[in-house]
Amino acid sequence: MSASRPRSGLRAVRRRLPAPLGLVATAAVLTAAVDTFWMTSMQGAVGSIQRAQSPLRVWLVSTALAVPLYLVAVVGALILARHRLTGRGSPWLRSLAGMALIVGVTSLVGMAGFGVNAAWDYRTQTRQIALDHAHSEGIVQGDDGKIQVGSIVVPGCYGDCAVRSQTRDTHLTALRLASGIVLGTNTVLVLWVVALWGGVSFSRPSGAPARRVARQARSVRRAQPHQKAAAVTT
Repeated sequence: MSASRPRSGLRAVRRRLPAPLGLVATAAVLTAAVDTFWMTSMQGAVGSIQRAQSPLRVWLVSTALAVPLYLVAVVGALILARHRLTGRGSPWLRSLAGMALIVGVTSLVGMAGFGVNAAWDYRTQTRQIALDHAHSEGIVQGDDGKIQVGSIVVPGCYGDCAVRSQTRDTHLTALRLASGIVLGTNTVLVLWVVALWGGVSFSRPSGAPARRVARQARSVRRAQPHQKAAAVTT
């Protein structure tokens, strides 16, 4: 009883998807692996030294944690695409729109990971900057960003304020660059995976219509032996 429930749930999900489960799994694993690779590379380039670890280990752990999120994203994108696109436009346009939705959703998941990782790095770096500049002799910086050296007040952003600003700008520039890279690589990966699995179809019925069609097919198959027997007796 308990073993049949997961199987029935899996069959229900498969009926609602306009693509094979192999396509879903391949797209989720590849996009997760490539996006986390870029994230690991960005962390090594502009991230915190205190968080520096083995890049291979960080990439493998990040990929393992990201795959379930990407799997949910791809499944959700396909279900939403089927709900919105079935019966609308030509098959090519529906397939392109479905693939664009997969690319958009996976890219959003990837950039969310980039943002969280960059925020963590920035917080670690600013703490270290504050410690490095805590013992600057004769220099006091107010909350308004002005520097006071003895009795002289100098407007502007200097010292640790300037370093924090430069670090923030570096992370923002890296995020803008990463957004383009993630979008481009996810587009190539999704197009390749969909072509490898023979495309995505939005023409099959789903939900209650699918179950109704299946019941009708089973009833026809059950009625065929009786019809043959009746034909033989006559």
